[in-house]
Amino acid sequence: MAQDGQNSLLNDAQKNSLTITLRLLEERILEFKKLQSERNLSGLLFRFENDLSSDRNKRDRLEQSFDQILEVIRKAKQKFDLHEKTISLSIHFQAFTSYFWSLLMDETSEKLARYGSVAAGLKDELDPLIEQLIEQLQVIDDSQK
Repeated sequence: MAQDGQNSLLNDAQKNSLTITLRLLEERILEFKKLQSERNLSGLLFRFENDLSSDRNKRDRLEQSFDQILEVIRKAKQKFDLHEKTISLSIHFQAFTSYFWSLLMDETSEKLARYGSVAAGLKDELDPLIEQLIEQLQVIDDSQK
């Protein structure tokens, strides 16, 4: 059970639930703040276009909303004695590689048959690319051990 005072308002499970939700919200808000400052961000298969209003007042209100959300999270952290979690980059890499390994395994020619018949020759063209990606994910994973 939580400590006395304000902290006794939450049991350990409730405190944990609140902490996780606010942590995820904080992560997304910080991500949005970073993306908002970028004009455009693009890769090979995606493009993040900053289509937010160029109106300075609207941008300021958005930034203020982000800051107010972070301030409420700070108050909740203090009021309910919520603890920050240190997320090591190596653990983050391990989660990343495991997640994408499982996604890539579902993109082999054999697995794509669930969406319809597979073209002749797809196995020879696609599967080696998938294998290369998986091998590189393994390199990333191994570099953290």
